[in-house]
Amino acid sequence: MTPTLNPMGLSPEDPESETLIRACWTTWNAVVFADFVGRTDFLDALLDPTRSSPASVILVKTLVERKRSRRFAADDRVIGDYKIRLVDGEVRLWAEARNPYPKDQTAS
Repeated sequence: MTPTLNPMGLSPEDPESETLIRACWTTWNAVVFADFVGRTDFLDALLDPTRSSPASVILVKTLVERKRSRRFAADDRVIGDYKIRLVDGEVRLWAEARNPYPKDQTAS
């Protein structure tokens, strides 16, 4: 998490860091729903320039590219709950991964 906050001049204690982390996981989840579930409405809303500032749209586009990169493209889990923790003086992000598919699609 620290690499995300540092370039923006934020520390984990800043209230704005919570907003940034929420934007990151919201974008991640929107990409998962678009790419794996077929629901593009969430991602479309985040990228709609009439609903967001130009800076927000640029941030979301950057996060979408990162999610679709080779490193993360195959990860089809959505982020549920998350917590920012300090462990031995280091900032750690704990996140719960969830299956986005309805139960009837996962049962075989």
